[in-house]
Amino acid sequence: MKEIILRVDKNDNVVGEVQRDAAHNGKGVLHRAFLALVFNKKGDKILLAKRSRFKKLWPGFWDGTVASHQKKRETLVRSVKREIEEEIGVKVKSSQIKDLFKFYYRKSFGKIGSEHEICHVLKITLSSKRKISPDNREVSAVKWLNLKKLQDDIEENPRKYTPWFLIVYNQFFKN
Repeated sequence: MKEIILRVDKNDNVVGEVQRDAAHNGKGVLHRAFLALVFNKKGDKILLAKRSRFKKLWPGFWDGTVASHQKKRETLVRSVKREIEEEIGVKVKSSQIKDLFKFYYRKSFGKIGSEHEICHVLKITLSSKRKISPDNREVSAVKWLNLKKLQDDIEENPRKYTPWFLIVYNQFFKN
C-alpha cells in the first residue's frame, strides 16, 4: 500500500495529497513533515537515531529521534505518537508532545531524490532509562547524547547528520 502524505503550500496550508515516494523524487513536492526530539527528564541529553541503510534519502546519517510525515486524516500529534511507537517502540501521551516551531527547506540527496518540506519540530521528554526498541527498517542505532557532546560532534563531523537536523540544531540548540 502506498503511503499518502499531505501536500502543503509555503504557508503550510494543506493543498492536496501525494504518495510519499513521489514527494521525494526529483526536486521533490512540498509536503508536511516533522522531527520529534526526545530529551531526558533533566533536559541535558537527546536521543538520536541513525537512519537505517534501507532509507532512500540519507541512509546511515544521524538524525533527531524520529523524522516522518503527517498522513491524511491524522493530526500532527497523532502522527508523532504513531511514528515514535513504530520507529523506536515507545508509547507517549499527547500531553508529552510540545510543538516548538516549523521551518521550510529543500535539499537534494545527489540524483536519488530530495526533501522539500515544511518541517514541524516537536519536543518529547522521557526517562533515559526507558526501554527503546528500534525498528531496524527505520533506525539502525540509537544513542543518548549529552548536548555539549552533540555540539562538539556537529562542529567536528557535520556530514554525519541529516541536513534538516543541522537546521534544527542551528535554530533551536544554538539560541
